[in-house]
Amino acid sequence: MEIIDARAFAITERIEPEIIQIGNTNSRMVIIPNFFVYPDQIREYALNCKYFKDPEVPENPGYINYFSWNEQQVLQLTNLLRNEFMDDHRTSHDSFAPVISLQTYNKINLYQPHVDYFHYAGICPLNFNDELSNNVSGTSFFRHKKTGEEFTALANYRHKETLDSDPSDWEVYHTQYHKYNEYIFYESALFHCAYWKKENWTTKYPRFTFNTFTW
Repeated sequence: MEIIDARAFAITERIEPEIIQIGNTNSRMVIIPNFFVYPDQIREYALNCKYFKDPEVPENPGYINYFSWNEQQVLQLTNLLRNEFMDDHRTSHDSFAPVISLQTYNKINLYQPHVDYFHYAGICPLNFNDELSNNVSGTSFFRHKKTGEEFTALANYRHKETLDSDPSDWEVYHTQYHKYNEYIFYESALFHCAYWKKENWTTKYPRFTFNTFTW
Protein backbone atom coordinates (compact mmCIF):
# COMPACT_ATOMS: atom_id res chain seq x y z
CA MET A 1 0.00 0.00 0.00
CA GLU A 2 1.35 3.41 -0.99
CA ILE A 3 1.13 6.16 1.62
CA ILE A 4 1.00 9.74 0.37
CA ASP A 5 2.19 12.63 2.50
CA ALA A 6 -0.24 15.47 1.78
CA ARG A 7 2.33 17.99 3.01
CA ALA A 8 4.16 17.45 -0.27
CA PHE A 9 1.32 19.35 -1.97
CA ALA A 10 1.42 22.39 0.34
CA ILE A 11 0.64 25.82 -1.09
CA THR A 12 2.96 28.70 -0.29
CA GLU A 13 1.67 30.55 2.79
CA ARG A 14 3.24 33.95 2.12
CA ILE A 15 1.86 34.71 -1.31
CA GLU A 16 2.87 37.74 -3.38
CA PRO A 17 -0.03 38.18 -5.79
CA GLU A 18 -0.01 40.41 -8.84
CA ILE A 19 -3.33 41.86 -10.01
CA ILE A 20 -3.81 42.59 -13.69
CA GLN A 21 -6.88 43.80 -15.57
CA ILE A 22 -7.85 42.51 -18.99
CA GLY A 23 -10.30 43.40 -21.73
CA ASN A 24 -12.64 46.33 -22.19
CA THR A 25 -14.33 45.37 -18.93
CA ASN A 26 -11.06 45.57 -16.93
CA SER A 27 -11.71 42.11 -15.53
CA ARG A 28 -9.37 41.24 -12.69
CA MET A 29 -6.95 38.35 -12.71
CA VAL A 30 -4.78 37.33 -9.76
CA ILE A 31 -1.38 35.82 -10.53
CA ILE A 32 0.63 34.06 -7.82
CA PRO A 33 4.21 32.95 -8.60
CA ASN A 34 5.88 30.13 -6.66
CA PHE A 35 2.47 28.67 -5.85
CA PHE A 36 3.47 25.27 -4.50
CA VAL A 37 6.14 24.86 -1.84
CA TYR A 38 7.36 21.65 -3.52
CA PRO A 39 6.28 21.99 -7.17
CA ASP A 40 8.57 19.24 -8.43
CA GLN A 41 6.84 16.74 -6.14
CA ILE A 42 3.36 17.55 -7.39
CA ARG A 43 4.68 17.49 -10.96
CA GLU A 44 6.08 14.01 -10.37
CA TYR A 45 2.78 12.89 -8.86
CA ALA A 46 0.85 14.33 -11.82
CA LEU A 47 3.08 12.52 -14.30
CA ASN A 48 2.43 9.17 -12.65
CA CYS A 49 -1.19 9.26 -11.50
CA LYS A 50 -4.16 7.85 -13.44
CA TYR A 51 -6.43 10.05 -15.58
CA PHE A 52 -9.82 9.42 -17.14
CA LYS A 53 -12.24 11.04 -19.56
CA ASP A 54 -15.04 12.43 -17.40
CA PRO A 55 -18.43 11.66 -19.00
CA GLU A 56 -19.98 14.47 -16.93
CA VAL A 57 -17.82 17.01 -18.81
CA PRO A 58 -17.91 15.74 -22.40
CA GLU A 59 -16.83 19.07 -23.88
CA ASN A 60 -13.50 18.97 -21.99
CA PRO A 61 -10.89 17.77 -24.50
CA GLY A 62 -8.51 16.57 -21.80
CA TYR A 63 -8.24 13.90 -19.14
CA ILE A 64 -8.83 14.44 -15.43
CA ASN A 65 -7.62 13.20 -12.08
CA TYR A 66 -9.73 14.54 -9.21
CA PHE A 67 -7.35 15.66 -6.52
CA SER A 68 -8.23 16.34 -2.87
CA TRP A 69 -4.98 16.25 -0.92
CA ASN A 70 -4.88 20.01 -0.29
CA GLU A 71 -8.57 20.96 -0.51
CA GLN A 72 -8.71 22.95 2.73
CA GLN A 73 -5.65 24.96 1.82
CA VAL A 74 -7.09 25.68 -1.63
CA LEU A 75 -10.37 26.88 -0.10
CA GLN A 76 -8.60 29.12 2.41
CA LEU A 77 -6.60 30.70 -0.40
CA THR A 78 -9.43 31.10 -2.91
CA ASN A 79 -11.72 32.59 -0.24
CA LEU A 80 -9.00 35.12 0.51
CA LEU A 81 -8.54 35.96 -3.18
CA ARG A 82 -12.30 36.23 -3.69
CA ASN A 83 -12.75 38.58 -0.73
CA GLU A 84 -9.61 40.70 -0.95
CA PHE A 85 -9.01 41.03 -4.68
CA MET A 86 -12.40 40.41 -6.30
CA ASP A 87 -14.39 42.32 -3.64
CA ASP A 88 -16.74 39.33 -3.59
CA HIS A 89 -18.19 38.77 -0.11
CA ARG A 90 -21.02 36.42 -1.01
CA THR A 91 -21.55 33.55 1.40
CA SER A 92 -24.55 31.85 -0.24
CA HIS A 93 -22.35 29.23 -1.95
CA ASP A 94 -19.80 28.63 0.79
CA SER A 95 -21.18 25.18 1.54
CA PHE A 96 -20.90 24.09 -2.11
CA ALA A 97 -18.11 21.64 -2.83
CA PRO A 98 -15.16 22.79 -4.92
CA VAL A 99 -13.56 20.77 -7.69
CA ILE A 100 -9.80 20.38 -7.58
CA SER A 101 -8.10 18.38 -10.28
CA LEU A 102 -5.08 17.58 -12.37
CA GLN A 103 -5.69 17.82 -16.11
CA THR A 104 -3.71 16.69 -19.12
CA TYR A 105 -4.24 17.00 -22.87
CA ASN A 106 -3.15 15.16 -25.96
CA LYS A 107 -5.07 17.49 -28.30
CA ILE A 108 -7.44 20.45 -28.34
CA ASN A 109 -9.92 20.11 -31.18
CA LEU A 110 -11.63 23.51 -31.08
CA TYR A 111 -10.15 26.85 -30.06
CA GLN A 112 -13.52 28.00 -28.77
CA PRO A 113 -14.51 29.71 -25.51
CA HIS A 114 -16.60 28.32 -22.70
CA VAL A 115 -17.58 29.40 -19.20
CA ASP A 116 -17.46 27.23 -16.08
CA TYR A 117 -20.33 26.42 -13.75
CA PHE A 118 -18.38 27.72 -10.74
CA HIS A 119 -17.77 31.36 -9.80
CA TYR A 120 -13.97 31.17 -10.01
CA ALA A 121 -11.38 29.10 -11.83
CA GLY A 122 -7.69 28.72 -11.16
CA ILE A 123 -4.87 27.00 -13.03
CA CYS A 124 -1.25 26.26 -12.18
CA PRO A 125 0.94 24.85 -14.99
CA LEU A 126 3.12 21.87 -14.11
CA ASN A 127 5.32 21.93 -17.21
CA PHE A 128 8.80 23.35 -16.68
CA ASN A 129 9.50 26.76 -18.20
CA ASP A 130 11.76 25.31 -20.89
CA GLU A 131 8.77 23.21 -21.99
CA LEU A 132 6.61 26.35 -22.02
CA SER A 133 9.05 28.55 -23.94
CA ASN A 134 7.94 30.60 -26.97
CA ASN A 135 4.43 31.02 -25.53
CA VAL A 136 3.23 27.55 -26.54
CA SER A 137 0.70 27.19 -23.71
CA GLY A 138 -1.70 29.49 -21.92
CA THR A 139 -5.28 30.44 -21.18
CA SER A 140 -7.05 32.63 -23.77
CA PHE A 141 -9.90 35.06 -23.15
CA PHE A 142 -12.47 35.93 -25.80
CA ARG A 143 -14.82 38.71 -26.86
CA HIS A 144 -17.99 38.15 -28.88
CA LYS A 145 -17.52 40.00 -32.15
CA LYS A 146 -21.15 41.02 -32.60
CA THR A 147 -22.08 42.06 -29.06
CA GLY A 148 -18.69 42.91 -27.55
CA GLU A 149 -19.47 40.72 -24.55
CA GLU A 150 -16.52 39.35 -22.57
CA PHE A 151 -18.47 37.46 -19.88
CA THR A 152 -21.93 36.06 -19.26
CA ALA A 153 -24.29 34.65 -16.65
CA LEU A 154 -23.64 31.11 -15.46
CA ALA A 155 -25.83 28.03 -15.34
CA ASN A 156 -28.67 29.26 -17.55
CA TYR A 157 -29.51 29.65 -21.24
CA ARG A 158 -26.67 32.17 -21.76
CA HIS A 159 -24.19 29.54 -20.62
CA LYS A 160 -25.56 27.07 -23.17
CA GLU A 161 -25.51 29.65 -25.98
CA THR A 162 -21.76 30.01 -25.51
CA LEU A 163 -21.17 26.29 -25.98
CA ASP A 164 -23.43 26.21 -29.04
CA SER A 165 -21.80 29.18 -30.79
CA ASP A 166 -19.51 29.08 -33.81
CA PRO A 167 -15.74 29.65 -33.23
CA SER A 168 -15.80 32.37 -35.90
CA ASP A 169 -18.11 34.44 -33.63
CA TRP A 170 -15.20 35.20 -31.30
CA GLU A 171 -11.94 37.11 -31.11
CA VAL A 172 -9.12 36.67 -28.58
CA TYR A 173 -8.34 39.83 -26.63
CA HIS A 174 -5.87 38.36 -24.11
CA THR A 175 -3.82 35.20 -23.62
CA GLN A 176 -2.20 34.63 -20.26
CA TYR A 177 0.82 32.53 -21.14
CA HIS A 178 1.75 29.84 -18.68
CA LYS A 179 4.76 29.68 -16.40
CA TYR A 180 5.82 26.78 -14.22
CA ASN A 181 4.29 26.86 -10.72
CA GLU A 182 2.45 30.15 -11.36
CA TYR A 183 -1.20 30.14 -10.34
CA ILE A 184 -3.77 32.15 -12.32
CA PHE A 185 -7.13 32.96 -10.65
CA TYR A 186 -10.02 34.48 -12.61
CA GLU A 187 -13.80 34.68 -12.89
CA SER A 188 -15.30 31.58 -14.51
CA ALA A 189 -17.92 33.72 -16.26
CA LEU A 190 -15.23 35.15 -18.54
CA PHE A 191 -15.26 33.53 -21.98
CA HIS A 192 -12.06 31.48 -22.02
CA CYS A 193 -10.39 28.28 -23.16
CA ALA A 194 -7.08 26.46 -23.12
CA TYR A 195 -4.44 27.70 -25.55
CA TRP A 196 -1.92 25.15 -26.77
CA LYS A 197 0.27 25.56 -29.82
CA LYS A 198 0.89 21.85 -30.12
CA GLU A 199 2.83 22.08 -33.39
CA ASN A 200 5.56 23.94 -31.47
CA TRP A 201 5.47 21.57 -28.50
CA THR A 202 8.89 19.90 -28.32
CA THR A 203 8.95 18.12 -24.95
CA LYS A 204 8.04 14.47 -24.55
CA TYR A 205 5.81 15.39 -21.59
CA PRO A 206 2.12 16.27 -21.98
CA ARG A 207 0.54 19.65 -21.31
CA PHE A 208 -0.64 19.23 -17.72
CA THR A 209 -1.96 21.52 -15.03
CA PHE A 210 -3.35 21.77 -11.50
CA ASN A 211 -6.88 23.24 -11.63
CA THR A 212 -9.32 24.66 -9.10
CA PHE A 213 -13.01 25.47 -9.48
CA THR A 214 -14.48 27.25 -6.48
CA TRP A 215 -17.35 29.42 -5.33
